[in-house]
Amino acid sequence: ELLQHFPHATEAQVERLALAHRAAEESGLDIAGLFVDLGQDARAQAWRDDGLLPPSRPEGGAGNGSGPFYSFARRRPLIGQEELLCHGFPVWRLNFQGMADDQCMQLASGAMPVTVVGATMSAVLAVCDFAGQSGEVG
Repeated sequence: ELLQHFPHATEAQVERLALAHRAAEESGLDIAGLFVDLGQDARAQAWRDDGLLPPSRPEGGAGNGSGPFYSFARRRPLIGQEELLCHGFPVWRLNFQGMADDQCMQLASGAMPVTVVGATMSAVLAVCDFAGQSGEVG
């Protein structure tokens, strides 16, 4: 019943989902907000119940996570545009015409969250010294 909307799941994905669901129930986690990274191996705790996507494992680690991400609330893996939205991209303002979902998924798996880019830009601007430039600011 758990996977009725995900009939094409592999045996490994079914194992990951069952493990995450069992652990969430035993720990009293919010099943409706549970996301599981199906790209990580079953031994990694590759799920979160706070509505955020689980973090990817560091490069070189076994079973690098990059999705697909399964949503227990939707009872299916997220589509590419949903993953981009979870990374903070304003998908309602982007034109996806002519893009297949697997292309969106590939884009989402390699994308840095918008909040991280914004924080990095803010940090760089905070430490830059613009006073030494010709045409002083301010």
